[in-house]
Amino acid sequence: MTTDPDAMLAGWRQQIDQKMQQAQQLQDAAKAVQVSQTSRDGVVTVTVDHTGNLVGLDLADAVLRKRPAEISGEVLDTLRQAQSKLAERMRDVMQPVTGDDSDTLEAVVTGFRERFPEAENDTAPTCHPAPADDEDDEDGSWMDRRRGF
Repeated sequence: MTTDPDAMLAGWRQQIDQKMQQAQQLQDAAKAVQVSQTSRDGVVTVTVDHTGNLVGLDLADAVLRKRPAEISGEVLDTLRQAQSKLAERMRDVMQPVTGDDSDTLEAVVTGFRERFPEAENDTAPTCHPAPADDEDDEDGSWMDRRRGF
């Protein structure tokens, strides 16, 4: 180990530069992360960005045969499922950058797991029951019945 102050400062400066470069690489990798999730019945597909915000919502034509409460429940459930996958996706993209620095990686992954806990994949979509006076006939959607078709 050297006792030359200039050499010590140069070494610290190099370490700081490396950490700053790694931080920029982590930030770039994280910003590129998106997770998409499709509902069990394939009607709803959502995409979330690295912050968990909804950035894409695709609804299949079959959504027209569902009640609004069913649709909103399915969107929210699918959104939660996508968000819960962010932690592992972050691990996948950050591990090549962090390398042996598992403390940094685990801190990021833990933060995502706390913010977006594991979604329950095997439960029915959250929805409100239909009013008791609603008829469940097979001829068209609920909207057609309300319009008198």
